[in-house]
Amino acid sequence: MAVLKCKMCGAPLEAVAGAEIIECKYCLTQQTIEGAVDQSKPMMYERGEMLLNDGYFEKAEGYFEKALDLNYKSSDAYLGLEMARCKVKTIEDLAKHYAKSNKEESPELRHAKEFAKDKSWVEIFESTLNMETEIVQANLNDIDNRLSVFRNKSKAAKNLVAVSGDSYAIINIYGEVEQFYRRKESIKLDWKNITSIYLRDGVLFGIDENGTVKCTDQAIQEKISSWTDIVQITTDYPFLALKKDGTVIAFPYDNSKITFDFSHLKNIVQIETLYGCTMALTNEGKVIPFEIEPSFASKIATWENISEIFLSKNLSFEITVHAITKYGEFLHAGGSTPSFFPNKNWHDFVSGTSQNGCFILVKSDGTTCGADFYTTRRNASAKNLENVLAVLAEQSYILAIQNDGNVIIKEHYDTQPYLPTYDEKIFNCIDTINEDRQFAIKKLEIKKRKQEEEAKRQEELKKQQELIASRKASGVCQHCGSKFKGLFTKVCSSCGKKKDY
Repeated sequence: MAVLKCKMCGAPLEAVAGAEIIECKYCLTQQTIEGAVDQSKPMMYERGEMLLNDGYFEKAEGYFEKALDLNYKSSDAYLGLEMARCKVKTIEDLAKHYAKSNKEESPELRHAKEFAKDKSWVEIFESTLNMETEIVQANLNDIDNRLSVFRNKSKAAKNLVAVSGDSYAIINIYGEVEQFYRRKESIKLDWKNITSIYLRDGVLFGIDENGTVKCTDQAIQEKISSWTDIVQITTDYPFLALKKDGTVIAFPYDNSKITFDFSHLKNIVQIETLYGCTMALTNEGKVIPFEIEPSFASKIATWENISEIFLSKNLSFEITVHAITKYGEFLHAGGSTPSFFPNKNWHDFVSGTSQNGCFILVKSDGTTCGADFYTTRRNASAKNLENVLAVLAEQSYILAIQNDGNVIIKEHYDTQPYLPTYDEKIFNCIDTINEDRQFAIKKLEIKKRKQEEEAKRQEELKKQQELIASRKASGVCQHCGSKFKGLFTKVCSSCGKKKDY
């Protein structure tokens, strides 16, 4: 309730309900209700200001709101309310908060500027904001430049492997594609110049350096044989292919109906699909969602500077969208909170992966972090990994590619090995993978040539030994095959060598 005081003597006034004029019983001065001094206005603001300076931001917020109820044009109350909500005590700290959070100007701050009679604090705020924004942007650019090197390496390494169900595939150091299974022999495909591979239920896809897609399923191969300039495909529904020009095409992998028209998408650099949910990442770092709840879509719409996206599901088949920014931050929307979810201190991420309820993140220092929708036990599989460039995850195992080209397969549980191990390097250094491949192929060619020469030598030696044995059996010279002469000392009638057997 407003506390009214006489404008002449300062004595408290007692207002009668419905009255427009009130008389002071001490000095008998008559005055309108509006003309009386409302003592509660400064009281509310001053109380809020005191709480703000003491760090009781939530309580201060309440008093500033009450002050605004009494005077909606109070610049000081609007400013105090904004500072309380941002949990800062000074104008300079408010400007720093805006700069670091890249926050848009709130209605409270806008009204504070609008109703301010003394604009000196506005000048301080604006100058500090400009200076801090430049500092923040410079730091972010440094982070982006540093992490971009690791992102490119991680992407290149991830393209060399694929996992799905009971099998995985790799592009070995010779550029050959090998597929390994849990309970049967591995196979080596005759595909050439493959730059990236993808797996789904044992069906292997490969993209060569010309953007042509190959598939181990002949029926699918016939449908996609005309594709060119492809840089990425998805292997979950809906099944999409990303072209070099940033457009997207869809194909009915299993005769399922494509319910969305993706032909309008432009400037796309990555696509991801899972159980009908589709995410497209633009070259401006924005994510375009399809088939996802509006509340999650609105959150995703606020994301900026995204460098990678990936999807996961929980036990209820709810989809969670994960993203990594070019500044190494980890974002997520949708689904539910896993049993071990990342904290606010996670940073410096360059890559991520998820499959069937778990996700793994790779940091720029080569270490990994993991979270799981099923049980915390599986998080152990993401620990104690070092020198990692990229990781792919499955429900029962993860496959990590280290920066020296080694491939590590780790089980989520303490069970028998789920998949056969791969004991050879797939590169020596990801930066020089083409040179490594050419050198490895040259070494292999030299090795094969030596093996062929040795095999030829052994074949000739075998034939020579068989000829000698045949000559000995015939009683002739083992050196030239001629008959011997002489009664007591046998010598060859042609080469003159003594009989030595």
